[in-house]
Amino acid sequence: MVAIGRDGRPESYSADKAGLKIQSGKIIGREIEPERTNIDHIYAIGDVVLGVPELMPVAQKSGRLLAKRVHLRLSKNEPSGAKITEEEILKQYSTDYKLIPTTVFSPTEYSFIGLSEEEAQKTYGSEAIDVYHRETTPL
Repeated sequence: MVAIGRDGRPESYSADKAGLKIQSGKIIGREIEPERTNIDHIYAIGDVVLGVPELMPVAQKSGRLLAKRVHLRLSKNEPSGAKITEEEILKQYSTDYKLIPTTVFSPTEYSFIGLSEEEAQKTYGSEAIDVYHRETTPL
C-alpha cells in the first residue's frame, strides 16, 4: 500500500502502464465497488478515485472498509466463523458515497447530504421529491 497525498496524479507514476483506466487525472473504479480498479488486485482510495468526494475522513473510512473486504475475500469467513458471500461482503462493507455529509466553511456556510436537488429530480422525478430549505443566524 502507498499513501501519496492529496493530489494523486496517477500519470506521474505511470498507472496507465499498469493497465489502469484513468479519466481527468483520476483512476476509474468499478460501478459497484469504486475502490477496485479494472485490474482485480489493484485498489485505490481517496482523492485519486473518480467520483469520490475529496474528504480525508471519507478516505479513512473507505480504506478501513476496503481492508475488511480484502480480508474477508481472502478468508471467506466472518470473525465469528460464519461463511460470508461476495454479495454480503459488498453489502456490509462498502462505502456509500451518495450519503456523505459535507459542510462548506465560507462566508456563506452550507451543509448537505445525499443527492443534490437536480440529481434527485433526474433519478426520481420532480414529483417524487420534497425540498426543504432552512436558514439560520450565525452565532
